[in-house]
Amino acid sequence: MSHWRSMLVVLLVALAVSILTVSGCSTGPSARLYVLQWAEPLQDGFTRVLAENLSLLLATDRVALFPWKTFAPEYQVVVEVTHFLGQTGGEVSLVALWSILNKDGREALVSKKSSCRESTGSSEYEALAAAMSRTVVALSRDIATALLALPQ
Repeated sequence: MSHWRSMLVVLLVALAVSILTVSGCSTGPSARLYVLQWAEPLQDGFTRVLAENLSLLLATDRVALFPWKTFAPEYQVVVEVTHFLGQTGGEVSLVALWSILNKDGREALVSKKSSCRESTGSSEYEALAAAMSRTVVALSRDIATALLALPQ
């Protein structure tokens, strides 16, 4: 059994700023329609996707979301998204401060800032959503790389 299969990683994500600009329009029916296309609140979706990505990248199903009740995680990953901005026909940018904490959450083993940019490549909303997803994948890779580099 690999080290990662026996480890629990817990995610605590805070979206400090979540701004979305739709074709230069921040109010009105078109903006409301776009927001309604999201199946869940941004923070919930972001956290869930980040956890799923880490689970895949670490090849383990032992990634849990905060709060945990019945176990003590091996590491805690704390992410603060300070900037998540996208515009159709433009680009998406994501800036996140993140840390990997030890088992009891008192010591930061790694603290970093990730900045990701992706072109939407189109003025379609689907392209905007895909670019947003690619920035979350890039953040996930940064965190997974740091976790894998920790001494085992």
